[in-house]
Amino acid sequence: MEPVPPTGPVELASLPNEILLSIADYLDEPCIGSLASANSHLNTVFTPYLYARNVKRSGASALWWAIKRGERATAQKSLDAGADLDAQPPLKYRDPFSAGHFAAYLATRWLGPSLTRRGIDKGEEQKRADLLLFLIDNGMSVDAKCGNDASTVVQHAARVGNDELVFRLIDKGANINVISSLKQTLLHDAAKLCKAELISLLINRGLDIHARDGGGFTPLHQAALGKNEATVRTLIERGADVNCTSNDGVSPLLLAAAVRHSGPVIELLVRNGADVNHRAHNQATPLHIATDKGYLEVVLALVEHGANVDVAQHDGNTPLHFMLRLPHSEANLELIKLLIKKGADVNSQNNRGASPLHTAAATMYLDAVRLLVEHGAAVNKQDALGFTALHFAGTGTEIRRDLATILLENGADMRLKNNSGFQALNASLWQSRDDNEWIEKALAKFGGNDQEANAEN
Repeated sequence: MEPVPPTGPVELASLPNEILLSIADYLDEPCIGSLASANSHLNTVFTPYLYARNVKRSGASALWWAIKRGERATAQKSLDAGADLDAQPPLKYRDPFSAGHFAAYLATRWLGPSLTRRGIDKGEEQKRADLLLFLIDNGMSVDAKCGNDASTVVQHAARVGNDELVFRLIDKGANINVISSLKQTLLHDAAKLCKAELISLLINRGLDIHARDGGGFTPLHQAALGKNEATVRTLIERGADVNCTSNDGVSPLLLAAAVRHSGPVIELLVRNGADVNHRAHNQATPLHIATDKGYLEVVLALVEHGANVDVAQHDGNTPLHFMLRLPHSEANLELIKLLIKKGADVNSQNNRGASPLHTAAATMYLDAVRLLVEHGAAVNKQDALGFTALHFAGTGTEIRRDLATILLENGADMRLKNNSGFQALNASLWQSRDDNEWIEKALAKFGGNDQEANAEN
């Protein structure tokens, strides 16, 4: 019996699914996509077919597209159609990587505070994180490597401070014992970003609170550098050693002293036994660090907690030397007074023989020069090159009469010569006529024979 031809046009949607799929085998993907968008029934039939065909013929490019754009629904359909998270990309790359590694890499790029600077909505970060967790639930390794340093996702999430993602990754079995290329643990990362809650979780899970990175720094070092009181307190309460030292002999207190506005952290460390006078391998103390940086509030905090104000580091410089190099201000001068009151030696000399008065004169810190002289600074002390403080008044093309006057009125000897044979003040051709006349008057007033001095020079 011959088949009866249809009496009119046949609606495509009325055909059996098997026939529809057979037809699709002869069409390209754009045509199939158009059919799938015609009505809900065709969409139900052709969408899974399209994804399966994409997996078979195009290397699951739809999955890679979904990962790149954070589209969970598309990723779900591609995986349902048989996409393999361990498969290589459709295009050939010099360094092979799987879809799972690609997802991990992109997820890390969408994490952290840099997003705000790039003007990206916070929701996009969450979108990528949710996709990552979905892929992990569907077979992706929770410890997939990402980035040039081969870090895992949990490492990167910890570094950028995404606590929520770290917690969720740990719940999914992420390895928390991973070590970075710098030999840092997740606890170092959490301490660096001042994440007290995460620190407690990691310690509870067994991470070593005393772990040292490649430079010998512990999580407490990182927390002290971050000047976060809550984080430092958490680590101390959990047993961190406040006097632990790095490979260079640096303690947490030394690092805290190198950070502006770290007074509360310094107080917390000292109250819990930190040595306020600890020396690094270069013999620097926390007070050396703070004065060298110019952090006046940190200097005050250290002095108030008993820091030795008259200790010299490897080059012989004391905190007073460093204070005299700072910008001239009333607050600075008050701290210089405090150091002197606490016992700083105004005549101490560094390895080059320079005293605090040399330093003050070299920087033209006139208020400090007066202060030092009032407290007994030796105005005629010579450094290793034979320079006195008065030499600095005449080293330029103009005489610093204000500096010279202070020193001369307090007994400075104009005739003292440096190792090159030049005396502190002497009339010369490269100085102005007014300066030379001023020098002659000074010689007449404060002593010395200018003709004899000229003959000697």
